[in-house]
Formats: sequence, structure tokens, C-alpha cells
Amino acid sequence: MVDVVVRYHQAPDGQPQPPHALQGVPLEEHKPLTVAHTYQGRLGIRTDWWAATTGKLVPCGTLKQTDTAMVLDFDPDITCFASTPAEVQWSLGGRHGTIVPMFFARTVGGQRLAVMRPWKQGPDGQVEAEVMHRAAQAAYWTMSVPELPPAVRLESLRRAAQFRMAQYRSTPQEAALLAEAFSRPRPLREGAAAAGQPAARAWHLLWTGELITDWDTPMLPTSMVWAAGKDNP
Repeated sequence: MVDVVVRYHQAPDGQPQPPHALQGVPLEEHKPLTVAHTYQGRLGIRTDWWAATTGKLVPCGTLKQTDTAMVLDFDPDITCFASTPAEVQWSLGGRHGTIVPMFFARTVGGQRLAVMRPWKQGPDGQVEAEVMHRAAQAAYWTMSVPELPPAVRLESLRRAAQFRMAQYRSTPQEAALLAEAFSRPRPLREGAAAAGQPAARAWHLLWTGELITDWDTPMLPTSMVWAAGKDNP
């Protein structure tokens, strides 16, 4: 039998807990249990993703983790997420290991997600997958092992993500002008100019989903954009 416990901040008496004790614990609101630090020779790149979803910095230790944070931040079904707030420790005979999910997240419907890295190859990977399935079942987590979007879509999201900050947000009146300007598909820069608004506000509405584009083509100021709910080209 595999022994499994979960270590996280604010655990009772600071001790690792059995997975079932994590039922209802909002790990997606907790601080990171550990934070990756940069040092010479380290392969990862330490970055902090500012999450528009929560208005907080999310520590990330690799570019892949940063891109995953961006995808979570862009997903309208995600209401909250946090980086590495817990780790799952397991032991089996003389073998033992630690599994650190990339993120914990909560959906609009209240479902809690453990966002995982791809499993290791070999016997340890099989054990870790089984351990996490067992822990997730006991703690009422849903496991997610996401694949990043294709390269073109990922780069398009990165471009729009530059305008996710509140400083680019439109007032209701400005948003209405932009929605009217994009009531038919037209180039982003052209539509923003027709609405008398900076292009950055149109980019922000793309990020929030109030404007739509074909994310699977390279995203440029000349890309076709239209208001949500309108027919695409």
C-alpha cells in the first residue's frame, strides 16, 4: 500500500495531512509552498506572472509554467489559481517521492483543479500518476495535465496578454464604442481608430473575450476582429 500525505501552508500543527483532510481547502488561494530561485547553471527561468484573474503575482519557475499560467488566466472558466501551494509526498516500501502540482485552480462552478506537469517516464511515473489519482479522489480534486496550445495560437495569446492589465481597461462607454466599431469584422487597428480609442483598449477586450479573433493565425494589428456574439468572417 502506498502511503500518501499532502504538505501545505496552514496545515494543522504544520504537519502533512492525509489527502481526505484537504476536502474543501482552498489551495488555489494559498501562497506557494516553495518558490524557485535563479542561480547560475539553472535550466529554468524564474518569472512572475501577473494574473488578471486574481490581481496577484503568480511565481513561475520555467517558461512552460509561465505559459500555463497565461492559459489559465485567459480561461473564463477559471476564477482563481495559485502556483505550487502544496506537494504530495508518497512512500512505497523503500521508495519514496514528492509530487508538486504546477497550480491549483478553481472553476466558476467551484470545481478544484490540480494542474499537473506531464508524468515522468518509467516506473516512478506510473506510481506518481496512481498516487495523484488516489490523492485527487480523496481530496475531491480534478486532475488536469494540460497541453499548451500550438505555437501560433500560443504566440497570439502572448501578444494579447501584454494588454491584460487594468490600465488598458475600457470604461463602459468606451467598450460600447468599440463593440459598435467591431459589429462587423474589421482589422483591429482600423476598428479602434473608428471608435476613437487607443488600440490597446481593443487588445484588452480581446483578452477579456469581449472581442474575438482567429487565435490560430498570427495576431497582428491588422488581424480581423469582431464583437462577441457577432458572426465571424
